[in-house]
Amino acid sequence: MTECKEVLYLYLHSKIGEPVLNTDRLMSIHEVEWRMAQWRIPNKLKPLIIKVWEDMGIVKKIDRRTIEFIRTNFNVEDMGEIYTELNLF
Repeated sequence: MTECKEVLYLYLHSKIGEPVLNTDRLMSIHEVEWRMAQWRIPNKLKPLIIKVWEDMGIVKKIDRRTIEFIRTNFNVEDMGEIYTELNLF
């Protein structure tokens, strides 16, 4: 079951990982943090967001410098299923 706070993490995951989700799905942590900076995410939150993504199972650390973005079924254009799960409709 999806929780409200997960939706934000799924959205960030889809936007930050967008360039690699349809290719090899690998991105350096440096690039991930740079992309987060474009969203004005404070430096102190960046490692926490990556850790939450790991706990959610939507990224996997390959080594100290690289993470793999795991594809999800999240689609901001089709939120009906999530709205139903959260009893918004």
